[in-house]
Amino acid sequence: MKRFAMVAAIVLLAGAAFAQEKGADAPPPAGERGPGIAGPGIDWKLGTVVTTEYKKLNGTISFNAGGRPQFTAEGVEYLLLAPRPVFFDLNSGDSLTVEGVFTTVKAEKSVPAFARAFKLTIKGKEIDVRGGHRPPPQGAPGPHGDGPDDGPDSQ
Repeated sequence: MKRFAMVAAIVLLAGAAFAQEKGADAPPPAGERGPGIAGPGIDWKLGTVVTTEYKKLNGTISFNAGGRPQFTAEGVEYLLLAPRPVFFDLNSGDSLTVEGVFTTVKAEKSVPAFARAFKLTIKGKEIDVRGGHRPPPQGAPGPHGDGPDDGPDSQ
């Protein structure tokens, strides 16, 4: 019991040492972002408003040099977060439907709106892009490929 108490005390002291608060004027750690926001860093001040909605919107796509695709719908331009291979057959100005989470931020610092796509409809074909999973290759073993079920749970 004494050994357990000693270990617990050491863990608490170590945790307290790492949890020391920085002064109010200390800069945030490099690369720190706001809570739950996958976009650019945001200076969280009173009056910052974040709106996140699950929507299905029709719009057009545009590509800029080296950046993420831009999706424009209902007069708002969103950075489109989805796996890049789904955009290989698209050109700027093409229409598509994006289903996913759309986020806008109103803050002192200009923060672009962004959309995290779950499903895309491109040229009439619906593509599920949640997690960026790709279908298994043709003939791959398992229940999702055309090959035989020869894995450990195939009985």
